[in-house]
Amino acid sequence: MQPFRPILSNVSWKDFISKINPKIFAYLIKDEKNFLLAWDSEDFLVQTKFIPKNYFEFVNSRPKEYTLGFMAFDAKNEFEKQLKSTNSDDLEFPELFWFLPKNILISLDGNITYSGLLTDDDIRKIIESEKSIIPNKFSKFNLKAQTSKEEYYNRFKLIQDKLRRGDIYEINYCTSYQSDNTVINPIQTFLELNKNTEAPFSSFIKYNEFHVICGSPERFLKLQGDKILSQPIKGTAKREKNLKKDKLIADQLLSDKKELAENIMIVDLVRNDLSKIADKNSVNVDELNDLYSFKSVHQLISTVSCKLKTGITYEQILKALFPMGSMTGAPKISALELIEDLEQFKRSVYSGTIGIIEPNGNFDFNVVIRSILYNNELAKLSISVGGAITTLSKCEDEYEECLIKLEATQKSLC
Repeated sequence: MQPFRPILSNVSWKDFISKINPKIFAYLIKDEKNFLLAWDSEDFLVQTKFIPKNYFEFVNSRPKEYTLGFMAFDAKNEFEKQLKSTNSDDLEFPELFWFLPKNILISLDGNITYSGLLTDDDIRKIIESEKSIIPNKFSKFNLKAQTSKEEYYNRFKLIQDKLRRGDIYEINYCTSYQSDNTVINPIQTFLELNKNTEAPFSSFIKYNEFHVICGSPERFLKLQGDKILSQPIKGTAKREKNLKKDKLIADQLLSDKKELAENIMIVDLVRNDLSKIADKNSVNVDELNDLYSFKSVHQLISTVSCKLKTGITYEQILKALFPMGSMTGAPKISALELIEDLEQFKRSVYSGTIGIIEPNGNFDFNVVIRSILYNNELAKLSISVGGAITTLSKCEDEYEECLIKLEATQKSLC
Protein backbone atom coordinates (compact mmCIF):
# COMPACT_ATOMS: atom_id res chain seq x y z
CA MET A 1 0.00 0.00 0.00
CA GLN A 2 1.12 3.55 -0.76
CA PRO A 3 2.11 5.83 2.17
CA PHE A 4 -0.68 7.97 3.61
CA ARG A 5 -0.68 11.65 2.67
CA PRO A 6 -2.96 14.64 3.32
CA ILE A 7 -5.63 15.10 0.66
CA LEU A 8 -8.52 17.39 -0.23
CA SER A 9 -10.69 18.23 2.75
CA ASN A 10 -13.08 20.74 1.16
CA VAL A 11 -14.96 18.34 -1.10
CA SER A 12 -18.19 16.41 -0.75
CA TRP A 13 -17.23 12.81 -0.20
CA LYS A 14 -20.89 11.87 -0.59
CA ASP A 15 -20.68 13.20 -4.15
CA PHE A 16 -17.46 11.27 -4.64
CA ILE A 17 -18.84 7.91 -3.54
CA SER A 18 -21.98 8.38 -5.61
CA LYS A 19 -19.81 8.72 -8.73
CA ILE A 20 -17.52 5.72 -8.32
CA ASN A 21 -18.72 2.17 -8.84
CA PRO A 22 -16.02 -0.30 -7.82
CA LYS A 23 -16.82 -3.98 -7.36
CA ILE A 24 -15.42 -3.76 -3.83
CA PHE A 25 -16.22 -0.80 -1.62
CA ALA A 26 -16.57 0.03 2.08
CA TYR A 27 -17.75 3.13 3.91
CA LEU A 28 -17.56 3.15 7.70
CA ILE A 29 -18.87 6.34 9.29
CA LYS A 30 -19.19 7.61 12.84
CA ASP A 31 -20.09 11.18 11.86
CA GLU A 32 -19.30 13.73 9.14
CA LYS A 33 -15.77 14.32 10.43
CA ASN A 34 -14.89 10.71 11.27
CA PHE A 35 -15.19 8.13 8.54
CA LEU A 36 -13.28 5.70 6.36
CA LEU A 37 -13.61 4.96 2.65
CA ALA A 38 -11.95 1.91 1.11
CA TRP A 39 -12.33 0.66 -2.45
CA ASP A 40 -10.84 -1.77 -4.93
CA SER A 41 -8.59 -4.48 -3.55
CA GLU A 42 -5.03 -5.64 -3.53
CA ASP A 43 -6.38 -8.99 -2.37
CA PHE A 44 -9.59 -10.37 -0.90
CA LEU A 45 -11.08 -13.50 0.62
CA VAL A 46 -14.67 -14.59 0.09
CA GLN A 47 -16.08 -17.74 1.69
CA THR A 48 -19.50 -19.20 0.94
CA LYS A 49 -18.98 -21.23 4.10
CA PHE A 50 -16.74 -19.80 6.79
CA ILE A 51 -13.37 -21.59 7.10
CA PRO A 52 -11.52 -20.22 10.15
CA LYS A 53 -8.07 -21.48 9.18
CA ASN A 54 -8.11 -19.68 5.81
CA TYR A 55 -9.52 -16.49 7.29
CA PHE A 56 -6.96 -16.18 10.06
CA GLU A 57 -4.14 -16.99 7.64
CA PHE A 58 -5.40 -14.20 5.36
CA VAL A 59 -5.47 -11.67 8.22
CA ASN A 60 -2.21 -12.76 9.86
CA SER A 61 -0.28 -12.67 6.58
CA ARG A 62 -0.95 -8.94 6.26
CA PRO A 63 0.60 -7.20 9.25
CA LYS A 64 0.99 -3.42 9.03
CA GLU A 65 -1.95 -3.20 6.60
CA TYR A 66 -5.62 -2.23 6.94
CA THR A 67 -8.03 -5.10 6.28
CA LEU A 68 -11.77 -5.02 6.67
CA GLY A 69 -15.00 -6.77 5.75
CA PHE A 70 -17.91 -8.70 7.19
CA MET A 71 -18.43 -12.00 9.00
CA ALA A 72 -21.90 -13.56 8.96
CA PHE A 73 -23.71 -14.77 12.04
CA ASP A 74 -23.40 -18.37 10.87
CA ALA A 75 -19.63 -18.32 11.31
CA LYS A 76 -20.66 -19.40 14.84
CA ASN A 77 -20.99 -22.97 13.53
CA GLU A 78 -17.22 -23.21 13.06
CA PHE A 79 -16.40 -21.69 16.45
CA GLU A 80 -18.87 -23.99 18.25
CA LYS A 81 -18.91 -27.31 16.41
CA GLN A 82 -22.18 -28.52 17.99
CA LEU A 83 -24.06 -25.71 16.25
CA LYS A 84 -25.52 -25.83 12.77
CA SER A 85 -27.66 -23.77 10.38
CA THR A 86 -30.16 -25.48 8.09
CA ASN A 87 -32.41 -22.56 7.20
CA SER A 88 -32.05 -21.06 3.74
CA ASP A 89 -30.63 -17.68 2.74
CA ASP A 90 -32.61 -16.51 -0.28
CA LEU A 91 -30.13 -13.70 -0.91
CA GLU A 92 -27.22 -16.20 -1.11
CA PHE A 93 -24.73 -14.05 0.81
CA PRO A 94 -21.27 -15.46 1.57
CA GLU A 95 -20.48 -16.12 5.23
CA LEU A 96 -17.28 -14.07 5.03
CA PHE A 97 -15.90 -11.30 2.90
CA TRP A 98 -12.61 -9.63 3.86
CA PHE A 99 -10.30 -7.46 1.77
CA LEU A 100 -7.07 -5.50 1.61
CA PRO A 101 -8.02 -2.19 -0.05
CA LYS A 102 -6.09 -0.61 -2.91
CA ASN A 103 -7.43 2.84 -1.95
CA ILE A 104 -8.16 3.95 1.59
CA LEU A 105 -9.19 7.39 2.81
CA ILE A 106 -9.48 8.19 6.52
CA SER A 107 -10.99 11.28 8.14
CA LEU A 108 -10.20 11.85 11.83
CA ASP A 109 -11.85 14.96 13.23
CA GLY A 110 -11.89 16.35 9.69
CA ASN A 111 -8.18 15.72 9.02
CA ILE A 112 -8.15 13.60 5.88
CA THR A 113 -5.38 11.33 4.70
CA TYR A 114 -5.30 8.99 1.71
CA SER A 115 -3.32 5.98 0.52
CA GLY A 116 -3.56 5.02 -3.14
CA LEU A 117 -2.74 6.25 -6.65
CA LEU A 118 -5.37 8.98 -7.10
CA THR A 119 -4.31 12.63 -7.12
CA ASP A 120 -6.36 15.60 -5.95
CA ASP A 121 -7.08 16.36 -9.63
CA ASP A 122 -8.31 12.78 -10.15
CA ILE A 123 -10.75 13.19 -7.25
CA ARG A 124 -12.01 16.56 -8.54
CA LYS A 125 -12.62 15.09 -12.00
CA ILE A 126 -14.61 12.21 -10.49
CA ILE A 127 -16.79 14.55 -8.42
CA GLU A 128 -17.36 16.94 -11.33
CA SER A 129 -18.15 14.19 -13.82
CA GLU A 130 -21.65 13.87 -15.24
CA LYS A 131 -21.73 10.10 -15.35
CA SER A 132 -24.57 8.26 -13.67
CA ILE A 133 -23.58 4.89 -12.23
CA ILE A 134 -27.04 3.79 -11.08
CA PRO A 135 -30.13 3.50 -13.31
CA ASN A 136 -32.67 6.22 -12.62
CA LYS A 137 -35.49 3.70 -12.59
CA PHE A 138 -36.24 2.06 -9.21
CA SER A 139 -38.90 -0.52 -8.49
CA LYS A 140 -41.26 -0.34 -5.57
CA PHE A 141 -40.49 -2.72 -2.77
CA ASN A 142 -43.02 -4.98 -1.10
CA LEU A 143 -41.69 -6.38 2.16
CA LYS A 144 -43.23 -9.69 3.10
CA ALA A 145 -42.89 -11.22 6.56
CA GLN A 146 -41.07 -14.54 6.56
CA THR A 147 -42.82 -15.24 9.90
CA SER A 148 -46.50 -14.35 10.23
CA LYS A 149 -47.88 -12.63 13.31
CA GLU A 150 -49.65 -15.85 14.31
CA GLU A 151 -46.42 -17.85 13.93
CA TYR A 152 -44.53 -15.24 15.95
CA TYR A 153 -47.04 -15.57 18.79
CA ASN A 154 -46.82 -19.39 18.72
CA ARG A 155 -43.03 -19.29 18.91
CA PHE A 156 -43.18 -16.72 21.68
CA LYS A 157 -45.24 -19.21 23.73
CA LEU A 158 -42.67 -21.95 23.08
CA ILE A 159 -39.91 -19.61 24.22
CA GLN A 160 -41.82 -18.78 27.40
CA ASP A 161 -42.13 -22.51 28.15
CA LYS A 162 -38.34 -22.87 27.79
CA LEU A 163 -37.78 -19.85 30.02
CA ARG A 164 -40.11 -21.10 32.76
CA ARG A 165 -38.36 -24.50 32.75
CA GLY A 166 -35.00 -22.79 33.11
CA ASP A 167 -33.60 -24.13 29.82
CA ILE A 168 -32.63 -20.55 28.98
CA TYR A 169 -32.82 -17.21 30.79
CA GLU A 170 -32.98 -14.92 27.78
CA ILE A 171 -33.09 -15.29 24.02
CA ASN A 172 -32.80 -12.85 21.13
CA TYR A 173 -35.52 -14.03 18.77
CA CYS A 174 -35.55 -12.51 15.27
CA THR A 175 -37.77 -12.41 12.21
CA SER A 176 -37.13 -11.32 8.65
CA TYR A 177 -38.93 -9.38 5.94
CA GLN A 178 -38.06 -9.84 2.27
CA SER A 179 -38.80 -8.01 -0.96
CA ASP A 180 -38.35 -9.67 -4.36
CA ASN A 181 -38.08 -8.11 -7.84
CA THR A 182 -36.66 -5.00 -6.21
CA VAL A 183 -34.16 -2.49 -7.55
CA ILE A 184 -32.71 0.15 -5.21
CA ASN A 185 -29.79 2.55 -5.20
CA PRO A 186 -27.65 0.92 -2.49
CA ILE A 187 -25.29 3.79 -1.68
CA GLN A 188 -28.07 6.40 -1.67
CA THR A 189 -30.09 4.10 0.58
CA PHE A 190 -27.15 3.90 2.94
CA LEU A 191 -26.71 7.67 2.97
CA GLU A 192 -30.42 8.07 3.73
CA LEU A 193 -30.24 5.47 6.52
CA ASN A 194 -27.24 7.23 8.02
CA LYS A 195 -29.04 10.59 7.83
CA ASN A 196 -32.08 9.12 9.59
CA THR A 197 -30.15 7.38 12.37
CA GLU A 198 -26.74 9.09 12.75
CA ALA A 199 -25.67 5.80 14.30
CA PRO A 200 -21.99 5.63 15.35
CA PHE A 201 -21.28 2.23 13.78
CA SER A 202 -22.94 2.79 10.42
CA SER A 203 -21.30 0.79 7.63
CA PHE A 204 -21.71 0.05 3.96
CA ILE A 205 -19.97 -2.93 2.36
CA LYS A 206 -20.22 -3.86 -1.31
CA TYR A 207 -18.75 -7.00 -2.89
CA ASN A 208 -19.99 -7.44 -6.45
CA GLU A 209 -23.76 -7.97 -6.19
CA PHE A 210 -23.78 -8.17 -2.39
CA HIS A 211 -24.53 -5.01 -0.38
CA VAL A 212 -24.68 -4.63 3.40
CA ILE A 213 -26.41 -1.37 4.32
CA CYS A 214 -26.02 -0.94 8.06
CA GLY A 215 -27.12 1.78 10.50
CA SER A 216 -25.92 0.13 13.68
CA PRO A 217 -25.67 1.90 17.04
CA GLU A 218 -23.90 -1.07 18.64
CA ARG A 219 -20.23 -1.93 19.05
CA PHE A 220 -19.32 -5.61 19.33
CA LEU A 221 -15.61 -5.45 20.16
CA LYS A 222 -12.83 -2.90 20.25
CA LEU A 223 -9.18 -3.71 20.89
CA GLN A 224 -6.71 -0.97 21.73
CA GLY A 225 -3.31 -2.15 22.86
CA ASP A 226 -3.92 -4.85 25.45
CA LYS A 227 -7.39 -3.62 26.45
CA ILE A 228 -10.54 -4.97 24.85
CA LEU A 229 -14.12 -3.86 25.41
CA SER A 230 -17.62 -4.81 24.36
CA GLN A 231 -20.72 -2.59 24.50
CA PRO A 232 -23.91 -4.66 24.40
CA ILE A 233 -27.24 -2.92 23.85
CA LYS A 234 -30.40 -4.14 25.50
CA GLY A 235 -33.24 -1.67 25.99
CA THR A 236 -34.75 0.42 23.21
CA ALA A 237 -37.29 3.27 23.15
CA LYS A 238 -38.44 5.45 20.27
CA ARG A 239 -37.62 9.15 20.50
CA GLU A 240 -40.22 11.93 20.43
CA LYS A 241 -39.88 15.41 18.93
CA ASN A 242 -41.56 16.93 21.99
CA LEU A 243 -38.75 17.42 24.52
CA LYS A 244 -40.91 16.73 27.59
CA LYS A 245 -42.34 13.53 26.09
CA ASP A 246 -38.86 12.50 24.95
CA LYS A 247 -37.41 12.95 28.45
CA LEU A 248 -40.34 11.03 29.97
CA ILE A 249 -39.71 8.11 27.61
CA ALA A 250 -35.99 8.15 28.45
CA ASP A 251 -36.74 8.17 32.19
CA GLN A 252 -39.19 5.29 31.77
CA LEU A 253 -36.57 3.28 29.91
CA LEU A 254 -34.05 3.87 32.70
CA SER A 255 -36.53 2.51 35.26
CA ASP A 256 -37.99 -0.37 33.22
CA LYS A 257 -37.26 -3.54 35.23
CA LYS A 258 -37.62 -5.80 32.18
CA GLU A 259 -35.20 -3.79 30.02
CA LEU A 260 -32.70 -3.42 32.86
CA ALA A 261 -32.81 -7.15 33.58
CA GLU A 262 -32.24 -8.02 29.91
CA ASN A 263 -29.17 -5.82 29.78
CA ILE A 264 -27.72 -7.15 33.04
CA MET A 265 -28.09 -10.76 31.88
CA ILE A 266 -26.12 -10.03 28.71
CA VAL A 267 -23.49 -8.14 30.70
CA ASP A 268 -22.99 -11.27 32.79
CA LEU A 269 -22.65 -13.33 29.61
CA VAL A 270 -20.07 -10.91 28.15
CA ARG A 271 -18.13 -10.90 31.44
CA ASN A 272 -17.99 -14.68 31.27
CA ASP A 273 -16.84 -14.66 27.62
CA LEU A 274 -14.14 -12.07 28.34
CA SER A 275 -12.88 -14.04 31.32
CA LYS A 276 -11.65 -16.74 28.88
CA ILE A 277 -9.06 -14.33 27.44
CA ALA A 278 -8.61 -11.84 30.30
CA ASP A 279 -5.69 -11.22 32.60
CA LYS A 280 -6.50 -12.25 36.15
CA ASN A 281 -9.06 -10.00 37.92
CA SER A 282 -9.13 -7.53 35.02
CA VAL A 283 -12.73 -7.95 33.80
CA ASN A 284 -14.62 -4.79 34.66
CA VAL A 285 -18.10 -3.33 34.05
CA ASP A 286 -17.27 0.27 33.14
CA GLU A 287 -20.87 1.26 32.42
CA LEU A 288 -24.09 -0.51 33.39
CA ASN A 289 -27.40 0.38 31.74
CA ASP A 290 -26.25 3.85 30.74
CA LEU A 291 -28.65 5.86 28.58
CA TYR A 292 -27.42 6.76 25.08
CA SER A 293 -29.70 8.91 22.95
CA PHE A 294 -29.37 8.68 19.17
CA LYS A 295 -31.33 10.54 16.52
CA SER A 296 -34.21 8.05 16.35
CA VAL A 297 -33.97 5.95 19.53
CA HIS A 298 -32.88 5.87 23.16
CA GLN A 299 -30.74 2.84 24.07
CA LEU A 300 -29.46 1.25 27.26
CA ILE A 301 -25.80 0.39 26.74
CA SER A 302 -23.30 -1.27 29.03
CA THR A 303 -19.52 -1.37 28.62
CA VAL A 304 -17.52 -4.39 29.72
CA SER A 305 -13.73 -4.46 29.41
CA CYS A 306 -10.65 -6.41 30.36
CA LYS A 307 -6.90 -6.54 29.93
CA LEU A 308 -5.85 -9.40 27.65
CA LYS A 309 -3.67 -12.22 28.88
CA THR A 310 -0.19 -12.12 27.43
CA GLY A 311 -0.02 -13.96 24.10
CA ILE A 312 -3.76 -14.00 23.35
CA THR A 313 -4.32 -13.99 19.56
CA TYR A 314 -6.99 -12.44 17.37
CA GLU A 315 -8.28 -15.94 16.65
CA GLN A 316 -8.64 -16.73 20.36
CA ILE A 317 -10.53 -13.47 20.91
CA LEU A 318 -13.11 -14.23 18.23
CA LYS A 319 -13.54 -17.83 19.40
CA ALA A 320 -14.25 -16.59 22.91
CA LEU A 321 -16.68 -13.78 21.98
CA PHE A 322 -18.38 -14.55 18.66
CA PRO A 323 -21.29 -14.38 18.17
CA MET A 324 -22.10 -11.43 20.39
CA GLY A 325 -24.25 -12.10 23.44
CA SER A 326 -26.70 -9.31 22.68
CA MET A 327 -27.85 -11.23 19.58
CA THR A 328 -27.98 -14.67 21.18
CA GLY A 329 -29.15 -14.89 24.78
CA ALA A 330 -28.10 -16.79 27.87
CA PRO A 331 -26.77 -19.40 28.26
CA LYS A 332 -25.29 -18.71 24.84
CA ILE A 333 -25.12 -22.22 23.38
CA SER A 334 -28.61 -23.19 24.54
CA ALA A 335 -29.99 -19.94 23.15
CA LEU A 336 -28.25 -20.50 19.81
CA GLU A 337 -29.65 -24.02 19.52
CA LEU A 338 -33.16 -22.72 20.20
CA ILE A 339 -32.69 -19.88 17.71
CA GLU A 340 -31.94 -22.44 15.01
CA ASP A 341 -35.04 -24.46 15.93
CA LEU A 342 -37.47 -21.53 16.02
CA GLU A 343 -36.31 -18.95 13.47
CA GLN A 344 -37.51 -19.46 9.90
CA PHE A 345 -34.65 -17.81 8.05
CA LYS A 346 -30.87 -17.81 7.95
CA ARG A 347 -29.60 -14.64 9.61
CA SER A 348 -26.68 -14.37 7.21
CA VAL A 349 -24.79 -11.09 7.78
CA TYR A 350 -27.57 -9.77 10.04
CA SER A 351 -26.37 -10.04 13.66
CA GLY A 352 -22.93 -10.81 12.33
CA THR A 353 -20.25 -8.12 12.29
CA ILE A 354 -18.51 -5.57 10.08
CA GLY A 355 -15.02 -4.74 11.26
CA ILE A 356 -11.65 -3.24 10.49
CA ILE A 357 -8.20 -4.36 11.62
CA GLU A 358 -5.57 -1.62 11.74
CA PRO A 359 -1.85 -1.94 10.90
CA ASN A 360 -0.94 -1.89 14.62
CA GLY A 361 -3.26 -4.83 15.35
CA ASN A 362 -6.02 -2.78 16.97
CA PHE A 363 -9.51 -3.47 15.67
CA ASP A 364 -13.10 -2.28 15.91
CA PHE A 365 -16.20 -4.36 15.09
CA ASN A 366 -19.88 -3.49 15.10
CA VAL A 367 -23.04 -5.56 15.46
CA VAL A 368 -24.95 -5.73 12.18
CA ILE A 369 -28.43 -4.56 13.19
CA ARG A 370 -30.81 -1.89 11.79
CA SER A 371 -29.66 -3.12 8.41
CA ILE A 372 -30.67 -3.95 4.85
CA LEU A 373 -29.10 -6.83 2.93
CA TYR A 374 -29.41 -6.47 -0.84
CA ASN A 375 -28.44 -8.69 -3.77
CA ASN A 376 -28.82 -6.63 -6.93
CA GLU A 377 -28.25 -9.63 -9.22
CA LEU A 378 -31.21 -11.47 -7.71
CA ALA A 379 -33.11 -8.19 -7.15
CA LYS A 380 -33.86 -9.23 -3.57
CA LEU A 381 -33.48 -7.46 -0.25
CA SER A 382 -34.16 -8.35 3.35
CA ILE A 383 -34.55 -6.53 6.64
CA SER A 384 -34.32 -8.57 9.84
CA VAL A 385 -35.38 -7.42 13.28
CA GLY A 386 -35.65 -8.92 16.74
CA GLY A 387 -35.42 -8.41 20.44
CA ALA A 388 -34.62 -10.06 23.73
CA ILE A 389 -37.30 -12.21 25.35
CA THR A 390 -37.36 -13.04 29.07
CA THR A 391 -40.05 -14.24 31.48
CA LEU A 392 -41.02 -10.57 31.93
CA SER A 393 -41.67 -10.06 28.21
CA LYS A 394 -45.15 -9.55 26.75
CA CYS A 395 -45.78 -10.94 23.30
CA GLU A 396 -47.62 -7.92 21.88
CA ASP A 397 -44.94 -5.54 23.15
CA GLU A 398 -42.13 -7.61 21.62
CA TYR A 399 -43.92 -7.87 18.29
CA GLU A 400 -44.56 -4.12 18.23
CA GLU A 401 -40.89 -3.43 19.02
CA CYS A 402 -39.94 -5.46 15.94
CA LEU A 403 -42.31 -3.39 13.80
CA ILE A 404 -40.83 -0.15 15.16
CA LYS A 405 -37.31 -1.33 14.24
CA LEU A 406 -38.54 -2.42 10.81
CA GLU A 407 -40.18 0.96 10.14
CA ALA A 408 -37.07 2.88 11.16
CA THR A 409 -34.95 0.93 8.64
CA GLN A 410 -37.32 0.55 5.70
CA LYS A 411 -38.07 4.28 5.43
CA SER A 412 -34.49 4.70 4.19
CA LEU A 413 -35.11 2.65 1.05
CA CYS A 414 -34.69 4.63 -2.15
